[in-house]
Amino acid sequence: MTGNATVESATEGLRHGIWDYLPAETGEHSAPAQPAGAHPASVRSDRGSQALRTKLRDLGHFGEILGRSTVMQAVYDQIEHPALTEAAVMVCGEPGTGKKVAARTIHDLSRRQKGPFVTFDCSAARDGSTRSMESILFGHERNAYAGAENREPGLLEQAGGGTLFLDQIDSLPAAQQEALLRSIDSQTFMRVGDSNRIMTDFRLIAASRTPVRDAVASGALREDLFQRLSASSIMLPPLHKRDDDIGYRADRRDFRR
Repeated sequence: MTGNATVESATEGLRHGIWDYLPAETGEHSAPAQPAGAHPASVRSDRGSQALRTKLRDLGHFGEILGRSTVMQAVYDQIEHPALTEAAVMVCGEPGTGKKVAARTIHDLSRRQKGPFVTFDCSAARDGSTRSMESILFGHERNAYAGAENREPGLLEQAGGGTLFLDQIDSLPAAQQEALLRSIDSQTFMRVGDSNRIMTDFRLIAASRTPVRDAVASGALREDLFQRLSASSIMLPPLHKRDDDIGYRADRRDFRR
């Protein structure tokens, strides 16, 4: 219940798992009030969260994404379905279309919302990091290689219980793409310099600027990894197809580029 009903407070409440939103000054709420014990908590949460998401969509604010246009409503449909599952997701779109924001929204609407949201741009592997891509993904043990003075967790370990977002996944070397797929299938991984497999629990969201079929055709993205990700795919529209949202977005002081 709030005396300061705003889209922002409703969005924040949804992120923390509330199941109804009651603006005190109007007395309106998303569903008829019922005793707390009338339904199991999970049922109340699912029904209330759905009603709240519908309200936010009508207001043009879906998670951290802004837009009320028809094309963005279609994107919200694409986001909402996989958000309620554990499936890996591929997000595609031109630079600036909000792939990371879409991934964050999927995380915030999922059952993993209270877990970590870990992000990594795979093109950074080209920047001459002292850590190998294998170490970045899976971590390493002390003295696993020259300069490895301490055990370091990898991205999979950091994302345990939450979501791992890998941007520009087609920039990930083929060997690490294969190892990542094995980790998803087995729900285990192995640190560099270790012989023991470690259980993991993360949800993968990947993104690509290049059309994924082109990335597969060129050999930049493995076919088997593409097949795993393409089961749930989201295509973000280019900005020039969102003209209806320009005025709305310009009016929003909290718009995040």
